[in-house]
Formats: sequence, structure tokens, C-alpha cells
Amino acid sequence: MVLEESPDTFFERFSQYATQLDLLPVPEGWPLLEAHTPLGLIFLFDRGTPPAPLGPTDVLVHGVVREVRPAEGKPRLTPRTGGAYTISGRVSGEPAPGFFLFDAGFPILLASQTPLEPETRIEVDLEPPLMAFRK
Repeated sequence: MVLEESPDTFFERFSQYATQLDLLPVPEGWPLLEAHTPLGLIFLFDRGTPPAPLGPTDVLVHGVVREVRPAEGKPRLTPRTGGAYTISGRVSGEPAPGFFLFDAGFPILLASQTPLEPETRIEVDLEPPLMAFRK
């Protein structure tokens, strides 16, 4: 499955699902963004054009699903080794075939070859890296 043609076209296609995150300073040329989310700090692979902005920025957070499990309780985010994350929350829609909007306290666009049922609470293991698309 081809996930994107280019970072710009991917952002344009799904920009309505971007959220404003507070981006923290990073060394020039560093490919990771450190972002403050409602679930805490996360590292995102920056798919935008350098230099990365600081402060509140519209970011489309995108992850690729490796594994899915049922979940209960509040959304949470757990960092794993190698840049992977486990995130729990609620599937809130399917904006395009194979792409699912996920509410983890902030919106994340997930790509999954396994259909995700809307309005279900799940926990997903994501392939590294979690990505940030921005203007």
C-alpha cells in the first residue's frame, strides 16, 4: 500500500485532521521534532521543510499500525524502543480507505491494513517512526 506521494500532498490531503502542538527547540538539521501533547512529550519524525518552527504549530501526526488490541480507560501513550509507540484511544472515523482517525487526546491519522471499527476503543502498537507533516 502506497501511503503518500510526497509530504506536501499528504499534508494537503489530510490537513483537516492536523492539530496544534507546541513544538520545542531542536538542534538545526535534527530530523526529530519534540512535541508537547495532552499525553506528554513525543518525538516525531519531521516530514516538513526545514527549519522546524517553534511553539504552537499545526501538525498532522501520522502512524502506521503494527498490532491492534481492545482497550479500556483513558487514552495513553507509551514510548517503546527504537522510536516506536503504543497508543490507546478511540477510532473516530475512516477518512480514506486504509486511513483511520484516532482520538488519543489529540488526533492521529493511522494507516492500517486491518480495518479499524469506528467508535471502538483500541490500543495500537505503531511502527517507528511516528511522523509529523506540516506546512
